[in-house]
Amino acid sequence: MDKMSRLAFLFLLCIAQSSTVANANSGENSMEHKSLVGSGHDSRDAFKKATAVFEATVMDQGLVSPGPPGEAHYEGMRIKVTHNFKGQRHGEMLIDLSVKTLPLNESESVPQKGDAVIVFVGGDAVATNRVLKILLSTPENRDSVQRIKNQPESGKSAEDASRD
Repeated sequence: MDKMSRLAFLFLLCIAQSSTVANANSGENSMEHKSLVGSGHDSRDAFKKATAVFEATVMDQGLVSPGPPGEAHYEGMRIKVTHNFKGQRHGEMLIDLSVKTLPLNESESVPQKGDAVIVFVGGDAVATNRVLKILLSTPENRDSVQRIKNQPESGKSAEDASRD
């Protein structure tokens, strides 16, 4: 990558990070307003595609590098798994993710060190540590993922399935 491309990438990354800081400094709870990785994917579809879904705490963001235009890659984000919803992951592990940086109104944020998150990894029955989707670990999001986990794959609710 040439010097001009690197400068452009760093400029856009700074703009994306500064909007998060601006929200935090405005007195708002910026954690609730973040659009995290995979925010455009439906949680139900991401759960179905994922080989593992778990709650974790971000220990370190890892290394960032430019990706294709409008993306950045984070490799080796270190997390500590605290609860499994699907699959079995334990302790500290490294995950990789791609973050949408452009257009700015659709850009995604990267979880910060110390954030509690729900992570969907893998996809298409391939066990990898590639992130499909990340949600903040709020009571509402934990309940939502638990409901998805408990719902039969046919799309019927557990209550409807028990009546059949």
